[in-house]
Amino acid sequence: MGASVSIVDFDRDGWSDIYVVNKRYRSKNALYRNLGDGTFKDVAGEASALRMSICGHRSLQRSGVGRLRQ
Repeated sequence: MGASVSIVDFDRDGWSDIYVVNKRYRSKNALYRNLGDGTFKDVAGEASALRMSICGHRSLQRSGVGRLRQ
């Protein structure tokens, strides 16, 4: 498994958000919500997307926040 980045509008507000998966086991991932003014806020804790599982990253779809299409 390696680190990866996904650009997705997870909250369906019309702005592209950024999801970053860290490659280190049990390390924090980041979910940056686009605030629409050129800035981003890390909301991974709010979205339950903080940790990698043993098989890879948790799907945002499973956490009940937005939908990731792979």
